[in-house]
Amino acid sequence: MRNNTNVMKLLSVEKKEVGEFGYSPTMERLWNQDYDRVPVGIREFVESEDFIGRSVSSLEDVWKTELDEIFSPGSNIVTLILTGAIGTGKTTVANVCLLYKMYLLSCLKDPASFYGLLPGTKIVFGCFNITLRRTETGYDTLKSWLDTSPYFKNYCPRRTRPDEPIFFPSKNISYEIGSLDTHALGEHIFSFVMDEANFFKRTPDPSEKSRAHQLYSQARARLISRYMYAGEIPGICILISSRKVQTSFLEEQIGLADKDPQFSKVTKVVSMSLWEAKPGAFTGKTFSVAVGDESADSRILEEDEVAPGFRVIEVPVKLKPQFVEDIDGSLMNLAGESIVGSFSFFTSRNSIVTAIDYSRHHPFDSIEISDIGVNTRVLGSASASEISNHFDLRRICRIALSKWTLLSDPGIVRVAHVDIGLTNDALGLAVGHISYQKGGEYKVVLDIIIRIRAKAGEEIDLEEIVKFFVYLRKNGIPVSTVSFDRFESRFVIQQLSKLGFQTGLLSLKLDHYKLFRRLLFEGRISYYDYQPLLEEMIDLRKGVDDKRPNHPSGGSDDVCDAVCGVLVHCCGVDPMKREKGNNTSNHLVPLIVRGHDRPVLS
Repeated sequence: MRNNTNVMKLLSVEKKEVGEFGYSPTMERLWNQDYDRVPVGIREFVESEDFIGRSVSSLEDVWKTELDEIFSPGSNIVTLILTGAIGTGKTTVANVCLLYKMYLLSCLKDPASFYGLLPGTKIVFGCFNITLRRTETGYDTLKSWLDTSPYFKNYCPRRTRPDEPIFFPSKNISYEIGSLDTHALGEHIFSFVMDEANFFKRTPDPSEKSRAHQLYSQARARLISRYMYAGEIPGICILISSRKVQTSFLEEQIGLADKDPQFSKVTKVVSMSLWEAKPGAFTGKTFSVAVGDESADSRILEEDEVAPGFRVIEVPVKLKPQFVEDIDGSLMNLAGESIVGSFSFFTSRNSIVTAIDYSRHHPFDSIEISDIGVNTRVLGSASASEISNHFDLRRICRIALSKWTLLSDPGIVRVAHVDIGLTNDALGLAVGHISYQKGGEYKVVLDIIIRIRAKAGEEIDLEEIVKFFVYLRKNGIPVSTVSFDRFESRFVIQQLSKLGFQTGLLSLKLDHYKLFRRLLFEGRISYYDYQPLLEEMIDLRKGVDDKRPNHPSGGSDDVCDAVCGVLVHCCGVDPMKREKGNNTSNHLVPLIVRGHDRPVLS
């Protein structure tokens, strides 16, 4: 029964013949033309012990209802997005979908020729994830279902030697696992599942798409190019992951389904909370939770409390202890909500805002500087301007005794850190100092924060960085220490060292950022309202495997790194690696005064 058959006409013929003969000879001939046996519907497939009913007997009715819609006659669903809370059965449902598609193919006499492929062509089902561990993909589970299914054992047995990949020799169908986009190249992908799609690593170049984007695009393109017939796609693409953050790959695909009418016609999104997926386990009273956003934190509401502007969800009271202990983690893992900040390194937006000193102002004429780049391909290329041309001394200095003098703590030396991005990223530069308060308390004050970005085809002129620090020192801003983040800074380090600055390399680690966070939460940091810094702090994501935090794909952390470097100098032993002859290492930065209540890096 090929895709280009006039379905409405066939249905009319079938109805007439069934009324006259009790069955439809025409439909039976059409089925017999291409099929060994007439496929059963999805509900019978998952409930009958003749198929996989014995293996998925615990599948909740709510999931069976979703499967009915996905595989209903005339369904156009090509992409299925399974997300939400952990433990709701997403991997099980993905396996059911893939196995049902394999079953439908196995009912055909010759699946390859039916879809216009060359004789002997292997039809591939794929499972793509980042670890290749079978236990995390449901691979072994699916294999056990096959081995206990009477239908597959009798009519379409899998090959047992070799045991992997799963292969049905009678129909030339294979189920394989991969992790990189190259696994999707050249294969006749019929259907695939991307497991834990949110967690694919980003590419080194922020202008490129993530590995998840690349892999999904490659596999989906092959599915469409090889099997689309008469405008229909018989396979299915399944994206499965727990909710992570609102900038993730999965969220982008969900956004397309919400906003693009054409995309929504062929896409189904299923997102369930733990109590929606397992209604029998959660009954009785509920409590209210206000779900946070970019401007406010999530919180548990008091009884009868109203939260204007918040989206409020009702949670079974049985889960209240988990929400009290970790509200963002519970919203993500148990409620299936994608929470702004749930994977943020700086978890309190209130602390980020509280640190702003609105009495001070950005001392540059623009938020970013972009005219100090050089074109390394053009001989004699030079910067169009200097950093100092954009700098307004009057914002942080005043004239005293005919000299420029700092408005804040003029007797304290300053330290600086520069995070260099020559081409793809921006350069972040920060200058700061410790300001001692009454009773020996202190704050780290950021005097100067700026992002410098090269134009397309250019690199940042590092000589201008040297000139800027010399300019600051000549105009009453006593910068004593300047550190850099990468080996490419060696030329700048040498030049500043010759000019009397203490300078060297500083590679920021997780402990440095933990210090940053601790000082912020204790209210010991002060900066002016500089939006690039605030945005980077809000977007900064926790690292994995005890690694330092990093920005999301397409974002930046250059300014954050520059500020973190200043904090390290202000509050601990100087960790810089220095050029030979450039003073000594592991000494206290000059502005540190022993005896004050200050943190020390372990």
